[in-house]
Amino acid sequence: MHPIRSVYVIVVLLVPGTPITSCADELLQARDVLLDAFQAAESMIDSQAKALVLIEIGALQARAEDLASSAASFEQAAQAAKSISEERDRYWTFVCIAEARAKAGDLEGSLSQVEVIPNSHFKSSALSMIAVAQAEAGEIEKANQVIDSIEPSFHFARDAALIAVAEAEANAGRVTKAIRTANEIGSVTEKRIALINIARLTSANGNIEGARQATQDIDDSEMKSVALEHVAIGEAKAGNTKNAIETAETIRTPQNRSRAIFEIAVIQARRGDSEAAEASFNRGLKIGGKDGIKSSQYLKRIALGLLETGKLDRATAIAGELERASDKAQVFKKIAGAYATENNLRAARKAFRTAIQFADEIRENYQKAAALRGIASAQGKVGFEEDASLTFKRAIDAAGAIPIGGGTDVIAFIEIGIAQAQLNDQLNARQTFQRALSSARSYPEEDYVAQLLESIAQGQAKSGDVEGVLKWVNELDSSVMKARSFCGAASGIIMADKGG
Repeated sequence: MHPIRSVYVIVVLLVPGTPITSCADELLQARDVLLDAFQAAESMIDSQAKALVLIEIGALQARAEDLASSAASFEQAAQAAKSISEERDRYWTFVCIAEARAKAGDLEGSLSQVEVIPNSHFKSSALSMIAVAQAEAGEIEKANQVIDSIEPSFHFARDAALIAVAEAEANAGRVTKAIRTANEIGSVTEKRIALINIARLTSANGNIEGARQATQDIDDSEMKSVALEHVAIGEAKAGNTKNAIETAETIRTPQNRSRAIFEIAVIQARRGDSEAAEASFNRGLKIGGKDGIKSSQYLKRIALGLLETGKLDRATAIAGELERASDKAQVFKKIAGAYATENNLRAARKAFRTAIQFADEIRENYQKAAALRGIASAQGKVGFEEDASLTFKRAIDAAGAIPIGGGTDVIAFIEIGIAQAQLNDQLNARQTFQRALSSARSYPEEDYVAQLLESIAQGQAKSGDVEGVLKWVNELDSSVMKARSFCGAASGIIMADKGG
């Protein structure tokens, strides 16, 4: 029995200041499901598998704002890890616990976990991960304090943490400080990567001058080309297309130069300037050469951008020029939606039929199922419920034709089930999730089946069918599968509550 279970409801209800959101019922439900997951994990025999599941439970409990249970689960994970016979596996599991506690906001607990790691290499890795977690949470000062505790000889650990700090500083608008941090990185390659990331983040935030400042410190022409690509795109997004094109033309490597100009073309399309977009696209082709897949992808994005600004006729003309069936299906789906918005339902239905025809031409069954699922969702959203139901059936048929192997058959069914639920078709969604369960159970390895079941539980719970999930999870015999599936269900509930 989880040490918190017997008192947690009383604590939540009576202790002032206990964090409760506007969707408290959902979080309470997630907490209860996670305590079921903990109970299932207690029966697991393999120490490392048990520890890893308990780490996941602790992380999810923190997301559900149940910090006391989270800390208890992490402590139990550490106890399980002590029984791992293989030394490297034991140390690495301790590292995972430390990182998870840091990401859960428990810096003190994560640092105390580091103290039990006797190996300097693994200890430095743990400290690096903790520093990264602090930086990603915006706690730059705390991240730097953790970095100071990393042994100087472990450059790899220190450099990884410094990259995260530099990115956090760039995101916070402290560009000069971010560049200074990047220049502290020992590895030349990692330093260049950090500077590229600073250029990317600052240009995305509209600070073009700061992005240029970061680019100037890159001493490798190819990596500088990558940074300048981000600068050019940032200038175009900021509305300075002339400067963006001029910057793009200074990029030395043809691949990055053409890619920057293609991105500018997409931005121009989103502003409704079809002539400028097509001129930039053709310029990109001239620089980089015609690559069927790449050029079709950019041309597709130009068509979609023009649709955003009401350029329906031009977008339709471009759709006919696309080479890949999947790109044509996606654009005609959007064209159908645009016609429906204009209340031209006859043209919308015709465009949907065209999209389906192109989707049927897709050879790879997962991609076909994804394309048909997207079309069905679009049909449902504009009120074509019967058409959507038929298209969902085609998507399910495509998913059923995916050979067993990498789990993509299960993923396809999950995605279709979520899409059906989003259109309030819970009955058919539940049936589709059952198809996913059937496919998952046909895989031979228990651990992999448990992973697939967790994904199904997450998707079904996120879609609102928590009752349906818990019914099949409680019927599972394997403690590994049951614990992982309860985690998936809780994760789905939390995602639905918090919009994750």
